[in-house]
Amino acid sequence: STAEHDSQGAFGHLPLHHATSTKAIFLQKRRFTNGDSKPFAARQPPSAHFTKSQHALQRQHRSIMAEQAEVSPQELKFRFQLNKQLPTAISIYNPTGGRLAFKVKTTTPKKYVVRPSSGVVDPRSTANVQVIMQAQKEIPADFANCKDKFLVQVKGMEAGEQDVTADTFKGGRGVKDTKIRVLLEGPPAPPSPVPEVNEGDEDSASMRTAAPSADGFSSAAAFGGGKSAGGDASSLSHENRALRAELQKLRDERERLSRELKRA
Repeated sequence: STAEHDSQGAFGHLPLHHATSTKAIFLQKRRFTNGDSKPFAARQPPSAHFTKSQHALQRQHRSIMAEQAEVSPQELKFRFQLNKQLPTAISIYNPTGGRLAFKVKTTTPKKYVVRPSSGVVDPRSTANVQVIMQAQKEIPADFANCKDKFLVQVKGMEAGEQDVTADTFKGGRGVKDTKIRVLLEGPPAPPSPVPEVNEGDEDSASMRTAAPSADGFSSAAAFGGGKSAGGDASSLSHENRALRAELQKLRDERERLSRELKRA
Protein backbone atom coordinates (compact mmCIF):
# COMPACT_ATOMS: atom_id res chain seq x y z
CA SER A 1 0.00 0.00 0.00
CA THR A 2 2.92 2.27 0.72
CA ALA A 3 4.30 1.71 -2.74
CA GLU A 4 0.91 2.27 -4.21
CA HIS A 5 0.64 5.56 -2.30
CA ASP A 6 4.07 6.59 -3.53
CA SER A 7 3.16 5.69 -7.09
CA GLN A 8 0.05 7.87 -6.81
CA GLY A 9 2.12 10.75 -5.55
CA ALA A 10 1.34 13.40 -2.97
CA PHE A 11 -1.73 14.60 -4.86
CA GLY A 12 -4.04 11.70 -4.12
CA HIS A 13 -5.17 9.32 -6.83
CA LEU A 14 -3.75 11.39 -9.71
CA PRO A 15 -0.95 9.82 -11.75
CA LEU A 16 2.52 10.89 -10.69
CA HIS A 17 3.35 12.72 -13.89
CA HIS A 18 0.01 14.55 -13.77
CA ALA A 19 0.53 15.55 -10.15
CA THR A 20 4.01 16.84 -10.94
CA SER A 21 2.73 19.01 -13.79
CA THR A 22 -0.11 20.32 -11.61
CA LYS A 23 2.35 21.28 -8.87
CA ALA A 24 4.57 23.03 -11.39
CA ILE A 25 1.62 25.03 -12.67
CA PHE A 26 0.69 25.98 -9.09
CA LEU A 27 4.21 27.15 -8.33
CA GLN A 28 4.37 29.03 -11.61
CA LYS A 29 1.11 30.87 -10.84
CA ARG A 30 2.36 31.69 -7.36
CA ARG A 31 5.62 33.04 -8.75
CA PHE A 32 3.87 35.27 -11.29
CA THR A 33 1.27 36.60 -8.92
CA ASN A 34 3.85 37.11 -6.13
CA GLY A 35 1.15 36.92 -3.49
CA ASP A 36 -0.97 39.57 -5.28
CA SER A 37 -4.54 38.81 -6.26
CA LYS A 38 -3.90 40.51 -9.62
CA PRO A 39 -1.72 38.65 -12.14
CA PHE A 40 1.70 40.19 -12.65
CA ALA A 41 1.05 40.75 -16.36
CA ALA A 42 -2.02 42.86 -15.56
CA ARG A 43 -0.11 45.14 -13.21
CA GLN A 44 1.73 48.24 -14.49
CA PRO A 45 5.42 47.76 -15.23
CA PRO A 46 7.97 49.66 -13.10
CA SER A 47 8.59 52.06 -15.99
CA ALA A 48 4.99 53.30 -15.72
CA HIS A 49 5.42 54.07 -12.02
CA PHE A 50 8.68 55.85 -12.82
CA THR A 51 6.98 57.94 -15.50
CA LYS A 52 4.21 59.02 -13.13
CA SER A 53 6.73 59.95 -10.47
CA GLN A 54 8.78 61.86 -13.01
CA HIS A 55 5.72 63.82 -14.18
CA ALA A 56 4.85 64.69 -10.58
CA LEU A 57 8.36 66.00 -9.98
CA GLN A 58 8.21 68.06 -13.17
CA ARG A 59 4.88 69.61 -12.13
CA GLN A 60 6.32 70.45 -8.72
CA HIS A 61 9.39 72.01 -10.35
CA ARG A 62 7.22 74.19 -12.64
CA SER A 63 5.13 75.26 -9.65
CA ILE A 64 8.27 76.34 -7.77
CA MET A 65 9.43 78.26 -10.85
CA ALA A 66 6.12 80.15 -10.99
CA GLU A 67 6.31 81.07 -7.30
CA GLN A 68 9.73 82.66 -7.86
CA ALA A 69 8.37 85.08 -10.48
CA GLU A 70 8.37 88.72 -9.38
CA VAL A 71 5.42 90.88 -10.44
CA SER A 72 5.47 94.63 -9.88
CA PRO A 73 4.10 97.11 -8.97
CA GLN A 74 1.66 96.18 -6.22
CA GLU A 75 -0.54 99.13 -7.21
CA LEU A 76 -1.17 100.58 -10.67
CA LYS A 77 -1.21 104.36 -10.28
CA PHE A 78 -2.86 106.59 -12.87
CA ARG A 79 -2.67 110.40 -12.70
CA PHE A 80 -6.21 110.94 -13.88
CA GLN A 81 -7.16 113.46 -16.55
CA LEU A 82 -10.38 113.79 -18.50
CA ASN A 83 -10.48 112.84 -22.19
CA LYS A 84 -6.93 111.51 -22.18
CA GLN A 85 -5.43 108.02 -22.40
CA LEU A 86 -3.33 107.18 -19.36
CA PRO A 87 -0.48 104.66 -19.77
CA THR A 88 1.39 102.63 -17.17
CA ALA A 89 3.13 99.22 -17.09
CA ILE A 90 3.37 95.89 -15.26
CA SER A 91 6.74 94.10 -15.03
CA ILE A 92 7.17 90.32 -14.74
CA TYR A 93 10.68 89.16 -13.85
CA ASN A 94 11.75 85.54 -14.32
CA PRO A 95 14.79 84.70 -12.12
CA THR A 96 14.73 80.99 -12.98
CA GLY A 97 16.46 78.99 -15.70
CA GLY A 98 13.19 77.93 -17.32
CA ARG A 99 10.54 79.72 -19.35
CA LEU A 100 7.43 81.16 -17.71
CA ALA A 101 4.04 81.78 -19.27
CA PHE A 102 1.95 84.75 -18.12
CA LYS A 103 -1.57 86.04 -18.61
CA VAL A 104 -3.07 89.38 -17.50
CA LYS A 105 -6.76 89.81 -16.65
CA THR A 106 -8.80 92.76 -15.39
CA THR A 107 -12.19 93.26 -13.76
CA THR A 108 -13.07 96.02 -16.28
CA PRO A 109 -11.76 94.93 -19.71
CA LYS A 110 -13.66 97.64 -21.61
CA LYS A 111 -11.88 100.34 -19.63
CA TYR A 112 -8.28 99.18 -20.22
CA VAL A 113 -6.06 98.07 -23.07
CA VAL A 114 -3.41 95.47 -22.13
CA ARG A 115 -0.49 94.79 -24.50
CA PRO A 116 0.36 91.95 -24.55
CA SER A 117 -2.31 90.23 -22.48
CA SER A 118 -0.33 86.97 -22.50
CA GLY A 119 3.14 85.80 -23.43
CA VAL A 120 6.37 84.09 -22.39
CA VAL A 121 9.15 85.35 -20.10
CA ASP A 122 12.52 83.90 -21.03
CA PRO A 123 14.95 82.74 -18.33
CA ARG A 124 16.47 85.55 -16.24
CA SER A 125 14.66 88.27 -18.16
CA THR A 126 11.77 90.69 -17.72
CA ALA A 127 8.55 91.09 -19.67
CA ASN A 128 6.88 94.51 -19.67
CA VAL A 129 3.12 94.69 -20.13
CA GLN A 130 1.66 98.04 -21.15
CA VAL A 131 -1.63 98.98 -19.51
CA ILE A 132 -3.58 101.92 -20.96
CA MET A 133 -6.67 103.41 -19.37
CA GLN A 134 -9.05 104.53 -22.10
CA ALA A 135 -9.93 108.23 -22.21
CA GLN A 136 -12.69 108.91 -19.68
CA LYS A 137 -15.35 111.54 -20.37
CA GLU A 138 -16.34 111.95 -16.73
CA ILE A 139 -14.90 111.53 -13.27
CA PRO A 140 -15.35 107.94 -11.99
CA ALA A 141 -17.80 107.62 -9.12
CA ASP A 142 -15.25 105.54 -7.20
CA PHE A 143 -12.35 107.91 -7.80
CA ALA A 144 -11.32 108.03 -4.12
CA ASN A 145 -11.50 104.23 -3.74
CA CYS A 146 -11.20 102.69 -7.19
CA LYS A 147 -12.43 99.09 -7.34
CA ASP A 148 -10.66 98.15 -10.58
CA LYS A 149 -8.22 95.26 -10.22
CA PHE A 150 -5.78 93.29 -12.34
CA LEU A 151 -4.80 89.62 -12.03
CA VAL A 152 -1.41 88.43 -13.30
CA GLN A 153 -1.11 84.65 -13.67
CA VAL A 154 2.30 83.00 -14.05
CA LYS A 155 3.02 79.33 -14.76
CA GLY A 156 6.13 77.31 -15.53
CA MET A 157 6.19 75.98 -19.09
CA GLU A 158 6.71 72.34 -20.01
CA ALA A 159 9.69 71.19 -22.03
CA GLY A 160 8.95 71.68 -25.71
CA GLU A 161 6.05 74.07 -25.05
CA GLN A 162 6.52 77.13 -27.23
CA ASP A 163 3.53 79.44 -26.92
CA VAL A 164 0.71 80.23 -24.51
CA THR A 165 -2.53 78.51 -25.52
CA ALA A 166 -6.07 78.42 -24.19
CA ASP A 167 -5.21 75.28 -22.23
CA THR A 168 -2.07 76.65 -20.56
CA PHE A 169 -3.84 78.03 -17.51
CA LYS A 170 -6.74 75.57 -17.34
CA GLY A 171 -7.20 73.86 -14.01
CA GLY A 172 -5.14 76.37 -12.07
CA ARG A 173 -2.53 73.83 -10.93
CA GLY A 174 0.94 75.28 -10.51
CA VAL A 175 -0.28 78.82 -11.28
CA LYS A 176 0.84 81.83 -9.25
CA ASP A 177 -1.82 84.55 -9.00
CA THR A 178 -0.86 88.16 -8.24
CA LYS A 179 -3.61 90.73 -7.69
CA ILE A 180 -2.93 94.41 -8.41
CA ARG A 181 -5.31 97.18 -7.41
CA VAL A 182 -5.76 100.45 -9.29
CA LEU A 183 -5.08 103.77 -7.59
CA LEU A 184 -6.29 107.03 -9.17
CA GLU A 185 -4.50 110.28 -8.44
CA GLY A 186 -5.45 113.81 -9.39
CA PRO A 187 -3.20 115.91 -11.65
CA PRO A 188 -0.96 118.57 -10.04
CA ALA A 189 -2.68 121.91 -9.51
CA PRO A 190 -1.85 124.47 -12.20
CA PRO A 191 0.66 127.14 -11.03
CA SER A 192 -1.03 130.34 -9.93
CA PRO A 193 0.43 133.74 -10.91
CA VAL A 194 2.53 135.47 -8.24
CA PRO A 195 0.60 138.53 -7.06
CA GLU A 196 2.30 141.88 -7.20
CA VAL A 197 2.54 142.98 -3.59
CA ASN A 198 3.98 146.33 -2.66
CA GLU A 199 5.16 147.26 0.78
CA GLY A 200 2.08 149.33 1.44
CA ASP A 201 -0.59 146.86 0.34
CA GLU A 202 0.46 143.68 2.18
CA ASP A 203 -2.74 143.71 4.18
CA SER A 204 -4.91 144.04 1.09
CA ALA A 205 -3.06 141.11 -0.52
CA SER A 206 -3.66 138.93 2.51
CA MET A 207 -7.35 139.92 2.44
CA ARG A 208 -7.65 138.58 -1.11
CA THR A 209 -6.77 134.98 -0.07
CA ALA A 210 -9.90 132.85 0.22
CA ALA A 211 -10.38 130.14 2.83
CA PRO A 212 -9.83 126.55 1.59
CA SER A 213 -12.80 124.23 1.05
CA ALA A 214 -14.01 121.94 3.81
CA ASP A 215 -12.29 118.85 2.43
CA GLY A 216 -9.21 120.69 1.14
CA PHE A 217 -9.77 119.38 -2.39
CA SER A 218 -11.74 120.68 -5.36
CA SER A 219 -12.94 118.22 -7.94
CA ALA A 220 -12.97 120.79 -10.72
CA ALA A 221 -9.33 121.71 -10.25
CA ALA A 222 -8.21 118.15 -9.66
CA PHE A 223 -9.52 116.96 -12.99
CA GLY A 224 -8.62 119.92 -15.20
CA GLY A 225 -12.13 121.41 -15.27
CA GLY A 226 -11.08 124.81 -13.88
CA LYS A 227 -9.15 126.44 -11.06
CA SER A 228 -9.88 125.52 -7.48
CA ALA A 229 -10.65 128.34 -5.06
CA GLY A 230 -9.39 126.26 -2.17
CA GLY A 231 -6.21 125.30 -4.02
CA ASP A 232 -5.53 128.88 -5.16
CA ALA A 233 -6.15 130.21 -1.67
CA SER A 234 -3.70 127.79 -0.14
CA SER A 235 -1.11 128.59 -2.80
CA LEU A 236 -1.58 132.34 -2.41
CA SER A 237 -1.34 132.09 1.36
CA HIS A 238 1.97 130.27 1.09
CA GLU A 239 3.31 132.79 -1.44
CA ASN A 240 2.18 135.72 0.70
CA ARG A 241 4.05 134.36 3.68
CA ALA A 242 7.16 134.01 1.54
CA LEU A 243 6.77 137.56 0.22
CA ARG A 244 6.30 138.93 3.73
CA ALA A 245 9.49 137.26 4.86
CA GLU A 246 11.33 138.65 1.83
CA LEU A 247 9.97 142.14 2.47
CA GLN A 248 11.03 141.94 6.11
CA LYS A 249 14.54 141.02 5.00
CA LEU A 250 14.55 144.04 2.67
CA ARG A 251 13.40 146.35 5.50
CA ASP A 252 16.11 145.01 7.79
CA GLU A 253 18.70 145.49 5.07
CA ARG A 254 17.48 149.04 4.38
CA GLU A 255 17.64 149.95 8.06
CA ARG A 256 21.13 148.50 8.34
CA LEU A 257 22.33 150.50 5.34
CA SER A 258 20.69 153.64 6.76
CA ARG A 259 22.52 153.23 10.06
CA GLU A 260 25.84 152.70 8.31
CA LEU A 261 25.28 155.85 6.21
CA LYS A 262 24.53 157.90 9.32
CA ARG A 263 27.71 156.63 10.99
CA ALA A 264 29.73 157.59 7.91
